[in-house]
Amino acid sequence: MQIQHFHYDAANGTEGFCKLSIFKDKSNKTIVVLTELADNTAMSFTNCYDGIAEQVYEKHLQNVAINDTRWIEHYNKDSYKDFDFGRDFK
Repeated sequence: MQIQHFHYDAANGTEGFCKLSIFKDKSNKTIVVLTELADNTAMSFTNCYDGIAEQVYEKHLQNVAINDTRWIEHYNKDSYKDFDFGRDFK
């Protein structure tokens, strides 16, 4: 498994970063997980996902069949500053 901070060129011309995890599942498919980080002040990766996917592929997945790759956008408590996840949403 490969986990690192990944710097990307956002669609609005700023540089953003997220956590990048790459691993293989049981069927040998490549799984790419991008996790939004609260300290990222650039455009969210959700809003420029296609460009980031191209950048990740060029830097890390050149020898991987694109049809054998699954992409996951991931948000967790570390993706937001000062957000109360204990709130009840009604």
